[in-house]
Amino acid sequence: MLNYKTQHSSFPHQSTADQWFTESQFESYRALGEHIIQSVFQAITADKLTTLDTMNFETMFKAFGDFWKNSEEIKAIRWPVNTGP
Repeated sequence: MLNYKTQHSSFPHQSTADQWFTESQFESYRALGEHIIQSVFQAITADKLTTLDTMNFETMFKAFGDFWKNSEEIKAIRWPVNTGP
């Protein structure tokens, strides 16, 4: 993923107009998605919840919301007010 980023400066914001991904492009986006999901689930289970088995959907989505709202990493990349994507 990082190697792909060094060669393609627009990653991970590349256009989706061309759906014919190279193997390295596909793998880079797959790895990015895996990293995001692992980060979120680790954060919400480590912080307030004991295991995913004890969560219901309401609890899980509240934990997701709290994570995203309070994440310094996410705050750093948020769009300015009224300019969203």
